[in-house]
Amino acid sequence: MQLIIENLKKHYDKKETFALNNINLDIHQGEFISILGLSGSGKSTFIRCINRLIDPTEGKIYFEGQEITKLKGEALRLYRRNLAMIFQHYNLIPRMKVLTNVLVGRFGYLSPLQILFKKFPQEDLLKAKEALKKVGLSSFVERPIKTLSGGQQQRVGIARALIQEPKIILGDEPVSSLDPVTAKEVMLLLKEINEKEKITMIINLHSVELAKVFSKRIIGLNGGNIVFDGPPSALDEAEINRIYR
Repeated sequence: MQLIIENLKKHYDKKETFALNNINLDIHQGEFISILGLSGSGKSTFIRCINRLIDPTEGKIYFEGQEITKLKGEALRLYRRNLAMIFQHYNLIPRMKVLTNVLVGRFGYLSPLQILFKKFPQEDLLKAKEALKKVGLSSFVERPIKTLSGGQQQRVGIARALIQEPKIILGDEPVSSLDPVTAKEVMLLLKEINEKEKITMIINLHSVELAKVFSKRIIGLNGGNIVFDGPPSALDEAEINRIYR
């Protein structure tokens, strides 16, 4: 798997400055990348361009050799099956049980009728239970989401991502709503998944400490521009100041 980003720019209407400005990156299978930057630096816009929740203003994105910025319809749906999202506020369905929330990750593989009537193949049920086992929630299958703690809900979100069988997991501030101890536990879980299953992680973070501990590569954004791209060992005080000035 390789994700190549060429001259990516994003300009929102009524704003004079670019949210992303001339982003060029090569991302390889199995990398664990943390993206740092102030609020408004372009972190979320970057993630949303990759999964095509928004369209870039200029530039191209290639996934495994295919240019994906113009994909529509079925081709876009098939591309998105390769990308799973983990959200800051979990994006779970409170009225549904844990197992059903995890099974939402299989929607990209099901027909509209299967989704409407929640007719999941037996194979998908087994995959959902295996995913819950991987995140330490085997005994939570029938629990209502509303009874879970924040950390447990984020683990359900990770299980939902895993059942999608993605090549890339995108995280938009997935631990910023958690207390420091739970945030480290969730990051450790993502790191273990990255190392065991070789799923590429691209995670937006606010915490420099977490980025340095868990990443193989850190990308720093400031004003929509890449101001740092390197290993955690190279992220010294001067580089941190460039990112957060």
